[in-house]
Amino acid sequence: MSRAADPPRAEAWNGPVGNHWARHQARYDAMPAGVNGALFDAAAVAPGDRVLDVGCGAGATTRIAARPAAPGHAVGVDISAPLLERARASTAAEGVGNAAYECGDAQVHPFPPA
Repeated sequence: MSRAADPPRAEAWNGPVGNHWARHQARYDAMPAGVNGALFDAAAVAPGDRVLDVGCGAGATTRIAARPAAPGHAVGVDISAPLLERARASTAAEGVGNAAYECGDAQVHPFPPA
């Protein structure tokens, strides 16, 4: 990650806080079904959509969004390298081929146009 709007926060998420969340991924990925259900009902992700998941953590919502978006694509962005490592591993293990991850602070990340 090249820039951070809040360097102390980036340091925490790439240190003890991010490592804790990465070690306990299963607990944090187990969001109540009603929360994700409401989110994805509202988002209405459809085939061919492009989805951006800001603050994706270990990528649970990115993976959920990628499935109905196929053949579109979902990109998760997070400030935490330890969490993105877990996101990439889980995505590969689940065989989700249309999801990718970027390490960056979404407040200042140089997203490409569109």
